[in-house]
Amino acid sequence: MSAPRFGLIGARRVRQGLGPFIARDLAAAGAEVACVLGRSAETAKAAADAAAKMLPDQGVGSRPPAATASLEEFYSHDLDAVCVLTPAGTHGGFVEGALARGCHVLAEKPFFWFPETDWVREAESL
Repeated sequence: MSAPRFGLIGARRVRQGLGPFIARDLAAAGAEVACVLGRSAETAKAAADAAAKMLPDQGVGSRPPAATASLEEFYSHDLDAVCVLTPAGTHGGFVEGALARGCHVLAEKPFFWFPETDWVREAESL
């Protein structure tokens, strides 16, 4: 069985971001961090570089995570799971998109963030 392939969405460490630490812990658990999605090519590259610094040296042929600002390219990396590390208000669309593609999802902030939203209904729909 091959290592599960993860993609990180919003992994750049601007304010207390967890992206590099999530990447480190995924690798320690035996997963491969395949790709990072950012709002722009520049922010995606910065996040992928930061994540790569936290990954163990995997020897010859190992590569850092790919970086992209394109959802299509992100999901072209044959991902098994996605970590949504974006601000809480943006989680819904990314979670729905990952589930629609058959990926497992970790959203690092709680759903119960904005009191005006019926989060129980939202969670049940997912």
